[in-house]
Amino acid sequence: MASVVRETQPIAIAVCSRARGPRARQMRVVLSISMSRSCARPTCSIAAAATMSYDYESQIVWIETLHIEDHPMTHDLCATHADRSRPPQGWELRDERAPRGIYSLRAS
Repeated sequence: MASVVRETQPIAIAVCSRARGPRARQMRVVLSISMSRSCARPTCSIAAAATMSYDYESQIVWIETLHIEDHPMTHDLCATHADRSRPPQGWELRDERAPRGIYSLRAS
């Protein structure tokens, strides 16, 4: 059986900055909460990279960078499935993720 490796990403970092004096280094606390959410598509266990949501009234589908918090009204997708997503007929797709690969390079 093949094992599935899930990526974790820090989603929240808090630093206690009230500590002063020689013990300051010992008292500083860094908390990070990691998340491991997989793609919502059936049979896909790849780590989620994007969040898809809908506005039914305006007939718009949004694909955005993975949201920090999971919400029951959104769908987490891996990069491959997010790239392949198509809106229902008559709907508009708005991909608001940051450009990747060669598209992220801008000529000066």
